[in-house]
Amino acid sequence: MDFRVLYKSPKGAEGFTYPHNITVLQVPENINGYFDPGKLVAFPADVNKEILARFGAAPANKDTNKDGQYNEAVDWTQQVLKDYVIPELKPDVIFNWLTEPEVK
Repeated sequence: MDFRVLYKSPKGAEGFTYPHNITVLQVPENINGYFDPGKLVAFPADVNKEILARFGAAPANKDTNKDGQYNEAVDWTQQVLKDYVIPELKPDVIFNWLTEPEVK
């Protein structure tokens, strides 16, 4: 079974450490725009390079329009999922972890 992890989670959110532990998860790709913003958004390196080239860095992980939500970050994550992960990586299972609207 081919399993991929894609998620958007601010540091400090409950459960954030689970999807970060790719050794335990044994997944071929792990994608998060906030590993090292603008530099590292995915593992392995070739997936990171492709995502940055095609989608750019994830937007700032903050409430840019003061509506209490992080919609821009979620939109970036879902675009990567829809336009890259599903059609090109073709996983059998996707773990798509979003913390919104859980952010305080």
